[in-house]
Amino acid sequence: MSGSRRTGGSSRVGLNKKWGRFPSGALGWRMSQEGFFENITFINELKLRGSWGNTGNNNIGNYQSIATVSYLKYALGNQAVGAYAPGRPANYDLTWERQLQTNIGFDLGLFNRLNISADLFNTINKDLLLNVNVAQVTGYSTALLNIGQVNNKGWEVTLSSINLKGKFEWTTDFNI
Repeated sequence: MSGSRRTGGSSRVGLNKKWGRFPSGALGWRMSQEGFFENITFINELKLRGSWGNTGNNNIGNYQSIATVSYLKYALGNQAVGAYAPGRPANYDLTWERQLQTNIGFDLGLFNRLNISADLFNTINKDLLLNVNVAQVTGYSTALLNIGQVNNKGWEVTLSSINLKGKFEWTTDFNI
């Protein structure tokens, strides 16, 4: 069993969301080391495991939450004239991109030659940063917001075998 909680602060996110808290935890039970497994000789390893975690990404570029002013040039008659205009709106609620992941699985070793590892996982990436169009009456054309979300879920199985052992060794691995 393990657990952690990371707290991070970043000047890259908005003033209202500077601090991110990222907990995680994991449980594992190696059943093959329990007393009731003593007489089961063909199973040399059996472990059940599960984990949950939350991580954050602040790699959003410097000063993205701060309003900017842009210097522009335009033609007025036969002259180039300089002017200042709003560049980007402030977003003091710009926050960390987050990844929440849940995983359950098992590891099984048979006859000291065959190993099977299987996992079910669910990963949610949320608060992803996207530039969205805004009404130009605001003086801006786009704004950077935390509105994206992606969900990945599935399973993974790995099969490993020791086919020959000795002076010549041959192993096989298969993953799907």
